[in-house]
Amino acid sequence: MQMKIPVLVYHNVVSSGELSRMSLRDRFYTISWDRFDEHLRFLHEQAFRTVEIGTPIPECRNPVTLTFDDGFKSAYRCHLSLMESGFRAVFFITTDFVGRDSYLSWEEIRQMDSHGMSIQSHTCSHPVLSALGPEQIKMEFSVSKAVLEEKLGHKVGSLSIPQGFLNREIIDIAGMCGYDYIFTSQPGLYTVGSGATVPRLSVYNRTTDSSFRRLVRRNPYEIGRQQTRKLVLGLPKRLLGDQNYHRVRQHILRMLDR
Repeated sequence: MQMKIPVLVYHNVVSSGELSRMSLRDRFYTISWDRFDEHLRFLHEQAFRTVEIGTPIPECRNPVTLTFDDGFKSAYRCHLSLMESGFRAVFFITTDFVGRDSYLSWEEIRQMDSHGMSIQSHTCSHPVLSALGPEQIKMEFSVSKAVLEEKLGHKVGSLSIPQGFLNREIIDIAGMCGYDYIFTSQPGLYTVGSGATVPRLSVYNRTTDSSFRRLVRRNPYEIGRQQTRKLVLGLPKRLLGDQNYHRVRQHILRMLDR
């Protein structure tokens, strides 16, 4: 039987006080340090083993892949906590954001890389890819890959698709740009050896500790909840088109934050 791996995606981690002051839009994909520490504690106590897609994966009872999108400043502290627990993770970096306020510096990224974390691409500017032409998409993929490889001195073979906007053309261009694996926001488990497209399970602000535990234990009910949510939210996207959907969504979130 082929191994099935839960691949989790985090974004930002902040203090409880900072979290309470965040806008609804920023808070949606952000969790507190207390919650993140509880996640690592549970994984450690239950003898989970972190594995990386694209590397040899040994047979193990509780495999899990941890990923972090965007390259927020908090990722540096996350990697220190991971090291203390004996875990590793994949950090997808938006290269144009490096050095900005609230984002990692190149020195921090190089240190994380030297400590055994996997540093991969999250494009240059985090655009709505389906709103771009093929040459623009190619630029986002190839330039971010080249920048990371130049800064780190080794191959970058994985790409995380920003904002969940994915189609066949985007997958094909990623392959042409030299990426071996494309990490998506489509919920599901990754079957080892099944191909280049990797589904992931999102950790949201509203993800409870019990929900987290069910996700990493590959619980069909909890995974089905995320898949159903994705299907329902995808309906207006299909009706409006990716670019219009993104504009409407951003407008609604700004209104809710007033």
